[in-house]
Amino acid sequence: MIDFNFIKEKINPYWLFKDREIASLIEKKSFKAYKDPEKNQYRIFYKGKTYTLINFVMNLLKTPVKETNKIINDLYEKYYSEMENKELDKKLIRKPEKIKKRNTLKDKNGLDLLVHSYTLMHPGPILEKLGYRLSKNKSSKFSLVFKKRPGIIEERGEFVLFRRLPNRQYIYVNPRTDGDKGNIINFLQKRLAKLQNKNKINRIDIIKFMEKEVKPEYKEKMKNGIYKHLKPKPSKYVLKNLLKEHKIIENLLKRYSELKEDNYLTKYRGFNFEFLKYFFDQIKENEYKNIVYTTKVFIPEKNDFIYGSLNFKINKIANPEFILKNVAIGLTQGISIMIPTNSNNNPKHLILAESFLDSLSYFLINHLDKNGKLKKDFNESLKNYIFTGTEGAIDKNKLNYLKQLIKKYEKSLKNINILLDKDKYGEKFKEELENFFKNNNFSSDIKINFYTADNFLEKDNQDEIIKDFNDLLLHKKGSKSITQIEEEQYQKKKGNYAD
Repeated sequence: MIDFNFIKEKINPYWLFKDREIASLIEKKSFKAYKDPEKNQYRIFYKGKTYTLINFVMNLLKTPVKETNKIINDLYEKYYSEMENKELDKKLIRKPEKIKKRNTLKDKNGLDLLVHSYTLMHPGPILEKLGYRLSKNKSSKFSLVFKKRPGIIEERGEFVLFRRLPNRQYIYVNPRTDGDKGNIINFLQKRLAKLQNKNKINRIDIIKFMEKEVKPEYKEKMKNGIYKHLKPKPSKYVLKNLLKEHKIIENLLKRYSELKEDNYLTKYRGFNFEFLKYFFDQIKENEYKNIVYTTKVFIPEKNDFIYGSLNFKINKIANPEFILKNVAIGLTQGISIMIPTNSNNNPKHLILAESFLDSLSYFLINHLDKNGKLKKDFNESLKNYIFTGTEGAIDKNKLNYLKQLIKKYEKSLKNINILLDKDKYGEKFKEELENFFKNNNFSSDIKINFYTADNFLEKDNQDEIIKDFNDLLLHKKGSKSITQIEEEQYQKKKGNYAD
C-alpha cells in the first residue's frame, strides 16, 4: 500500500474526479488544488479551508485513516499514470497568499454561534415542522429514524437516520440519496430550499425558520418528554446496553420477510433458493428487496454470542439511488455467523471470508453439478459446516470474536478454510489471519487453509478476472458478475446502454 508521503507528494488531487461516487460528493466550483513549493506537497483549497488529500477524503466520506488510505490506494491502482498526472498539474492554481482560518464559534456578529447551537438541539421538533415523524419501532437510545410520506414536493417517501456524537452534535444520513448527510444545518439547507422554492438557503433563512417555527414549541416538547435526547454512542459498551440492543435486533429481525424465490441473492448473486432455505431464520429481506442479516459479538459474562448489529446488504439493482452498499444499525459491528438449520452442532468445517456471501458461495461451488444444480446429498454435507464473515475491515474485536467461535467448536473442527479476495485487502486479510493463528494455540487437529478464487478455476480460465468467491459462483453458472450487472444498470439509467 502506498504511504502517506507518496500520497501528499505524488498524487494530484484532481484524480478524485475519476471516481464517479466521490466526484458526486464534491462541489466542483469550490474545489481548487495547488502544490506547496516549500513542502513539495499537493494541497486542496475547498470552501475557504486547506486540506491534504487524505484529510479531504476523510472529511468528505467520514471514514477513518486506514479506510481512507485504502480508498486512495484503490484510486491510485485504478487510474494513476505519471503522464496523465503531469496533464492534471496544469489545472493547479498558485498557492493562495492568505488562507482565512475562521472559527465559527467566534464570528463577530454571532450568527455562526447561533447556527452552531441548532446542531445540539434534538432533531425531532425540527423535522416535525417539515412533515417527518419519528419511527419509534426502528429507533433506539443511540439512533433515531424519521420517516416522511410522499407529498407534493417529494415524489417518493423518505427516511433519515440521526445519531449523536460525543461532542453532543446530531448528524444524519439519508441512505437513498448520494451525499445527503451531515448535521441539521445541512439537512435544513436542502429541505428548506425546496420548501421555499429557492436556489440557495443561507444562515439568515435557517435562523428565521428556527426562531419562528421551531423554538416557540421546542422547550415545551422536550419538557413534556415528547422527545428525549439520544445518548452519544459510547466507546466502551456496557453489558446491560448490549443485551437490550440484542433484544431489539432480535425483535426487528422477526418483522422482516422471509426470502422469496425472486430474492436478490437468487436472482443476481447465484444462490440456489433450495440452499437458502436452510438460512431463512438468519437471512431476510425488507420492503426494498435489500438483504437483512445480523452480526454477532461475544459476551464473556454470558460465555456466548449475542446480536451486535442489524445489517442491510443493499440491492442496488432495485435501489440504484443508494450510494451505500452496506448499512449497519446497532451498538457494535461484530462478525456474521451463519449456521444452517440442519446443523448437527458439531461442525467439521468453518468457512471464513470478508463477507458471509463468499463463505456461502464457497460451499455451493463445491456442491453443484455441471448444470448448476445442487447435488442430491448437499444437505448431508451442509450440516457439518459453519459460515462466517468479518463484514468489513478486520480489527482486534473481530479477531477476538473469531477466537471465541473457534474455541466453541474446537473439539469437532477439522478444517478452517479462509477465502481471500484478489486485491490488496485480500493480502492484508491473509497477513492479519496468519499472525492470528500463529499467536493462538488451537488444536493441532485443525488444518488451516487459505484459498483465492484462482484455486478453483480451470486452467483454461486462469486469465478470467474473478475477484472473490461470489464472482466465482456466478462465473461457474455462466452469469455476469454483480459489478457488471450494476454497471449495466447504471448505464441504462444514463441512457448509454443498449440490450
